Amino acid sequence: MNPKFIIVKIQSPKFYNLLIRKLIEYERIHFFAKKINGVYTIVIKCENFYNKILKCEKNNNIYQTYIYLYTSLSIILSELIIDFYELKITHHILSSQHKDLSPYSMNRLRNILQIVLDSNFPSNESKKLYLYRKDLILTKLLMNFRNCNYIYPEHFVYFKLDNYLEHLENIVEKTCAKY
Repeated sequence: MNPKFIIVKIQSPKFYNLLIRKLIEYERIHFFAKKINGVYTIVIKCENFYNKILKCEKNNNIYQTYIYLYTSLSIILSELIIDFYELKITHHILSSQHKDLSPYSMNRLRNILQIVLDSNFPSNESKKLYLYRKDLILTKLLMNFRNCNYIYPEHFVYFKLDNYLEHLENIVEKTCAKY
């Protein structure tokens, strides 16, 4: 049986606002949002989405519509995870692994890491690095939606993205070793 809803629960108001803005850009995704007990809950209605698509396109398969919905949400979340959490995670890794650095050196390394992780930096390597990180997250998100129809992005980032976190640790180590 196909799910009726996809549920996203968020604790951070900033991440919630970013996600709402991104979801509004997708015209085909209909959702409603509410704050319940300090947790922001976004509910995406799958059945309404399927019924609307079915009326527009005659030879459409229900699985294609769910794949579109899950893929769209995964793409949005992967971009937001990189934009919202990546610098926080790398700063945490840097401060926990290199406690002996002076504040000046720590600040310098943080700035260098920010440049290394910036996808807008005019370098093919930085763009490849960004796409690789996005692919790591996207794959895990799609696997998550294959098994269940809900997600807690904060918990997902810190507990499900092992490969991504290891990759960020490697980037921090190589950056520190080089500079």
